[in-house]
Amino acid sequence: MRRYRVTEALIYKWRWRFLNGVNLLWVSLIKSCHGSGGGFSLSSSYRLKSGVWMRMVNLVWNLHNNGKIPFDSMRRQVGNGVSIRFWLDVWVGDIILKARFLWLFAMAVNGEAVISDYWVGNSWEIPWRRSISGGVLESHLQQLHEMLDSVHITDRIDLWRWSLGVEDMFSVKSARSRLDLMSFSMGDSPTRWNISLPIKINIFIWRLILNRLPTRSNLHHRGIDVSTILCPCCGEVIEDGVHLFLKCSMTRQLWLKFARWIDLTVPSFNSIEDVFEWIDSEVVANARRLIIDTTCATLIWVLWTYRNALVFGIVKYKKELMFDSIVSFSFNWFCSMNRKVKKTITGWLQNPLMN
Repeated sequence: MRRYRVTEALIYKWRWRFLNGVNLLWVSLIKSCHGSGGGFSLSSSYRLKSGVWMRMVNLVWNLHNNGKIPFDSMRRQVGNGVSIRFWLDVWVGDIILKARFLWLFAMAVNGEAVISDYWVGNSWEIPWRRSISGGVLESHLQQLHEMLDSVHITDRIDLWRWSLGVEDMFSVKSARSRLDLMSFSMGDSPTRWNISLPIKINIFIWRLILNRLPTRSNLHHRGIDVSTILCPCCGEVIEDGVHLFLKCSMTRQLWLKFARWIDLTVPSFNSIEDVFEWIDSEVVANARRLIIDTTCATLIWVLWTYRNALVFGIVKYKKELMFDSIVSFSFNWFCSMNRKVKKTITGWLQNPLMN
């Protein structure tokens, strides 16, 4: 397995060589055959073709999609801005500006513009379809200019930098170290299984612990184009597992109500692992720990269901009914798998930990 990871790192080096070999003959040949992105761009239209080059490209995308090496591990370093797209490349902040300022992008005259198109006479001049004054758009425009103030445009050519090594230059050693780390961490994660929960909920929790849920942040880091990566519940912070299930303002209120329901002091969690470490550390009988585990998992599942309803709009899901769903789902799941335990819906509604 270790030799295979070295091979993966060596193949991944070809992405670095392609991105930095703008003036090389072989790079021009690849672009003529497979498009300007050579198969490494976010477009997926080239990834199904056969051939030696596309087999290497597909392996690189497998590393991205499996979370072993993030797509943005190679990022642009701004020089003169001639080759970096203003809205569609990651060059300031952690995400593309289109995703962070979607409304401003819609107002831009040229969504394909490069940085140098907007840098005129040592100042930023962005042409808009109409003047922007007041409201949310003006606030977003102010935030955009605050980000742009930190950028220094020079006469040097634009470069790529490698974010997973000590230096900005790619090395096979640093890529292999990343692959080793991800392989070991994924292999060491214990499988958590709650007999009171349906199989699909146990699999959902397992994917959550491994950070394999398709949150907007995860989709973005795997090279999938999304309209925005902000949380659909609050619209203020990038949506990852920690924010969605623990830190979002709506989520915190739900956890507080949950704590009052089970009459326990629920600490402030900083990671998904903290939730289950807290459950395992509670000094209670095993039967009660199973109930706590079941209700916590149900809360997380209901949050995910509500989130999906907001994102896809398939069904309407009222926020006011979320806690009722937690109570009813957890009661039905627990009682169906623990028939010897006598619980009533009235008692469960008051406090599931009460005898």
